Amino acid sequence: MAARTTFPTGAARLVRDCETGGVYRAMLPRSTWTPDVDVDVFVSDVSPHEFSDASYGRVTATNPARTVNVAARSVVYTADAFAFGVISGGEVAEYLALYAEVTNDSDSPLVAAYLIDYEADGVTAATFTAPGGVAFRLNSTCPESYV
Repeated sequence: MAARTTFPTGAARLVRDCETGGVYRAMLPRSTWTPDVDVDVFVSDVSPHEFSDASYGRVTATNPARTVNVAARSVVYTADAFAFGVISGGEVAEYLALYAEVTNDSDSPLVAAYLIDYEADGVTAATFTAPGGVAFRLNSTCPESYV
């Protein structure tokens, strides 16, 4: 599996949010989940595999930013590292799932899944970054009307 899996519906939402922004959140599915772009579209497709320990909670992307390259008609989206705090329960996550929050799990599309290796041991704070020291870095071609 690649280090990042991109989901078409969520990636399209990210492009639509070029001007208006949006709320992006992260969740930790247990190792029972493997990203499948043909099956997984919304958070509700993944939530049955989500961490269940009471010390766990989804987190919101902080300091989201985008860098527009007009010549290349591309946009790079970034945010600070996702900090989940100390999580107990011994559950294991192989992926961090990034999604666009709309109103509920059934209409909030998955954007990307990042390969991680994390066991909730109750000791170390769970903080995840992508290459470049940001929580997510997703290159996307933006429609010409947005650049």
